[in-house]
Parts: sequence; structure tokens; C-alpha cells
Amino acid sequence: MPIVHRPRPARLERATYGLEGRGIGATSLIDAPFTGRHTSRVPSEDISVWSELLVALDSSLVVQRESDDYQDNYVRRQAGPIRIRLGDSDKTTKIGEIEAWYIDGSRAADDSLDIADVCDSLGQVESDYAAAVYTDRSIDPAIIEDPVSNDVLVIHSLTLQAKYHGQKLETHIIRKIARTVGYHCAAVVLIPKRVGITDSDELELVPTKNPSILCLTSF
Repeated sequence: MPIVHRPRPARLERATYGLEGRGIGATSLIDAPFTGRHTSRVPSEDISVWSELLVALDSSLVVQRESDDYQDNYVRRQAGPIRIRLGDSDKTTKIGEIEAWYIDGSRAADDSLDIADVCDSLGQVESDYAAAVYTDRSIDPAIIEDPVSNDVLVIHSLTLQAKYHGQKLETHIIRKIARTVGYHCAAVVLIPKRVGITDSDELELVPTKNPSILCLTSF
């Protein structure tokens, strides 16, 4: 997992698509509870013959009776199960879950809102993600100089059953979601340990202003 270090501008003082818990009440992303198991491995069937990974993403919109600018779905959550098909089998097996958040920074800017303030109003975890990538209402130029948009996709969690570890399935899933759900996003943001990514995975991750949070900017 090569990490691309890019020089920061001197002005900065700080730097079916082929989803588990939000950490509500946590004081920060570092403190957010994580119940996935990304370390142990046990013998299993020959997973190397897998032919398809099926990711079902369920999304919901909140329609409020009274208008509240900060609660107008600027952060949309999508979550669901991950299933696998081995070889030519007609059977698929659930192997894990994923949760992703779409941060609609472009629409917030169009509505004259600071997306970092919007995320801060939603909770500490949301605020941590936004603070890691946004500066002055835009994607931090040290992360990407000419972003295609002001939107960010967060892969908040990705957990697989232990016997499916070691096959780089997480990398395949993240790339597919980045290229589909995150197609109009400037970056796909993640915390490696929350999504099963290790140094051996072939993802070119870029640092953000938070050393625990990395992102994909080329996908």
C-alpha cells in the first residue's frame, strides 16, 4: 500500500455494485468502536476461485417536515451486505458488510454552506472526516490540486469474515465502489484498519491532514 507524500503549500499550517457500525457517541474516529475482525485467519474452502463479489448498498433520505439547512442530506449513508460467488456456482454466500458515506460538498457550497460545519453539526466522527480533507470549504489543495468536484466518498467500515481474509477482496471492493459510487468524487477517504487494508495491498493512498485517515485520488 504505497503512500504518496505530496508537498504542502506553505500557507497551510496543518495539514448491485461489484456495508458495520457508525461509532455513534464516539469522541473521535480513533475512539470509535470497531468490531470487525481483520487479523485472524482460519482454513476454508478455496476462495481463490471466486468469480464475483456482490455488494448491495441500501440508502435512505431524510425528509423533514420543517426545513433545516444542516440536516438536508449533505451526508448520505449507504450500507449493506457483501456476498461472494465461487466459480460457476449458482449460490452466493454472505461474507461481510460495508458502510459508506457520501459527503456532498459541492451542493453544500452551492447552498453557501461550509461542509466542514455541516459535518461538525452531525457528530464528531463526521467532523473528523471532513476536517481531514477540507480547507476553506474546498478539498485541501495539498491532497489534490484540481479536484473534479467538492464531493468525498468515505468508506467508513468494511468487515469480512476471518476466513475470507488474505485474498485482497477488500481492495477489489474499494476500487469498484470508488469507480461507481465515487465516480463524481474528488477523493475516496478511509482508515486502513477499519477496512482491512494493509501495506501489502496495491492501493495508492494519499495522506490527509489527519495521519490516521488516507485517501484515494486516482481511481
